[in-house]
Amino acid sequence: MSFFFDKDTITAEDVSQLDANSASLGIPNGYLMECAGLQATNKIYEHYKLNSSSSVVIMCGIGNNGGDGLCIARHLATRGISVFVILLGDSIHIRTQESRLNWELVNTLTLKIRSYSIKNIKQLKTLCKSEFFMNADIIIDALLGTGVTGKIREPISTAIDMINQSNLPKISIDVPSGMNPDTGQITEKSVNCDFCITFHAKKKGFANIKTWVAPIGIPLEASLFIGDGDLRSAIKKRDKDFHKGQYGKLLVIGGSSSYSGAPSLAAMSALELGIDLCICFVPKGIGNVVRSFSPNLIVQEGVAENFSNSDFLQAKKLSNWADAVLIGPGLGKDPKTVEFFEKYILWILGKKIPCVVDADGIKMLGKLFKESKIARLTSSIVITPHMEELKSIVRFKNLPKFDEIEKRTKKLISILEKIGGVILVKGVYDYVIKISKKRSICRVNRSGCPEMAVGGTGDVLAGLTSAFLSIGNSPFNSACAAVYLNGLLGESAKKSYGPRIHATDMIKNLKSFLLFKKF
Repeated sequence: MSFFFDKDTITAEDVSQLDANSASLGIPNGYLMECAGLQATNKIYEHYKLNSSSSVVIMCGIGNNGGDGLCIARHLATRGISVFVILLGDSIHIRTQESRLNWELVNTLTLKIRSYSIKNIKQLKTLCKSEFFMNADIIIDALLGTGVTGKIREPISTAIDMINQSNLPKISIDVPSGMNPDTGQITEKSVNCDFCITFHAKKKGFANIKTWVAPIGIPLEASLFIGDGDLRSAIKKRDKDFHKGQYGKLLVIGGSSSYSGAPSLAAMSALELGIDLCICFVPKGIGNVVRSFSPNLIVQEGVAENFSNSDFLQAKKLSNWADAVLIGPGLGKDPKTVEFFEKYILWILGKKIPCVVDADGIKMLGKLFKESKIARLTSSIVITPHMEELKSIVRFKNLPKFDEIEKRTKKLISILEKIGGVILVKGVYDYVIKISKKRSICRVNRSGCPEMAVGGTGDVLAGLTSAFLSIGNSPFNSACAAVYLNGLLGESAKKSYGPRIHATDMIKNLKSFLLFKKF
């Protein structure tokens, strides 16, 4: 199956995401490291025709790339090869549990492995003049991998020089140290390797590097099913110099004389996720109800108790202020509101402002499709229908069951190709689909519980999706992260309050849940 991934090469962030998603599926990082080390060892052993009289130097950093190198050292030693391991840094600073375990093992297996922890340049240069180093058959770079950021510090910088000055064949593990794997750029210096053994898939910046791709046990499910990696990637870190408004400005357009709760729930979920500012633009008369949900909400009212074309200019002005827009929760069915929605959505499609359309907005969108007033959604639009709402936009007969993933995905893509955009189809399993002329893709969410089938949980989902959009995520990634988090919040609320939960319980749990999960 390739319909859930649209990349022939991957970025450093993709790698981190896939690792985390594998862990979500129960595959520990240590298992992936072990597979990576074994695959690399097999390739090196065969390519250089190593034997029991061969010797290898491995330079390791203190991150996971160094852990891969330490793992390779173990596997080479089991084949009778002499290995000289140089750890660049104090071993107490090894960053991950998996790498620390491999360092301990390397220091236990002393028959064929000699290991050194280097704390300064002088020690490094002394070792690089040793007989073992000078007479080795190959040298392996496991210093930085995908973790290069900014200026290369000592003693790594000198280690790169030592590797490059050596006449030995040079192999880099995953990424040549010093190279940006996403761009191929070298900001300062990098290892000039003869070839690179990279893991899972070729990195985006590897245009001019001789590369061998090693599978390491990351399952297809890690890119099919939405997981912790998607959520962690979508929760952006604030820059130190951010000021108010730079971490998400969201406009929620919704509500009517009959429905004041829907836009309030959506806005509150966005704020609890941590965005800076949220304006609720609601019809006249319900502003105070919305304000009562939180003093953190900014509320502006329209000219009448239901939206009409008289509100268009204000909606347009507020939309130009926002980083993302959510329209639809609680809009109602008033004919004047339908006219307002039509005018507004046609305008925002032209502007390509990131926008989520939910609830009543989806039904109004279906009307515009039927009347041929809209031919296709742009890639900046996310719609969040359940199955009945989806039928208001496109006609289709019965779909394969929710857990017949391949069949259901192919059917949904064939149905939705005509309308474009990003479509989050809610259900027992949620299907997030990005329609593209090049390659349409689908991801599947399995988080959540039956107790979430109550009013308001869809408004929370719409609020989360638009919040992720407002902090700079793509529409597709926003929908994936939001639907996964929404399901987790439902599960968390059930644990906290039992089987009778409400949307407000999910919102109450949001900040503490993210803190507990260390997102």
